[in-house]
Amino acid sequence: MRNEHEQDVLFGNGDEPLSNASANPHINELIEAGLSRRQVVAGGAALSVMGFLGVALPGSAEAAGNPLKDLLERLDKRGRRLPFSPVAVTRADTISVPPGYKATPFIPWGTPIRGSFPAFLDNAGNSAADQADQVGMHHDGMHFFPIDGQRGGGRNSDHGLLVLNHEYIDAPLLHPNGPTLVNGKRSSADEVRKEINAHGASVV
Repeated sequence: MRNEHEQDVLFGNGDEPLSNASANPHINELIEAGLSRRQVVAGGAALSVMGFLGVALPGSAEAAGNPLKDLLERLDKRGRRLPFSPVAVTRADTISVPPGYKATPFIPWGTPIRGSFPAFLDNAGNSAADQADQVGMHHDGMHFFPIDGQRGGGRNSDHGLLVLNHEYIDAPLLHPNGPTLVNGKRSSADEVRKEINAHGASVV
């Protein structure tokens, strides 16, 4: 059993080694600026209760000691010191990034990854067998496993495996005319198999 000091050295006060070896600031550095944990918790609890009750945020709080108002003011001041401009609120079905930044999707749903490399069809015409050889839908997590990371102390690698978790699907998007139903029941085994193949994990 390691003592606390040994654990701190190895794991940085966490339960696993630090994954950010860059010079980028830690999230704690970005929000600390006088913002205590108690204020964050109090403000978060207030926001949660207001959201649950369907109460809109007030334009101004009557009480000077309002933890929610204090939290929002501190976050607003801190936000103005971040090294990028905030993106505008939008309902557009697109990726929004601050000026000077770019986002590039590189393995979206349907990207061929093995076997006969079936091309993704925009009309949702790929079969269940095709989907088994393509990246699945809606990944909510990923991890990069370096293959040659030992040479760089386990931190640097341009060769490895990217593993993605595909948690759920949109069945209407997987089939040209949506799921086939007969008397309210699914009638196509291939459609169901395609949906199953769009779940799970991709290893690229």
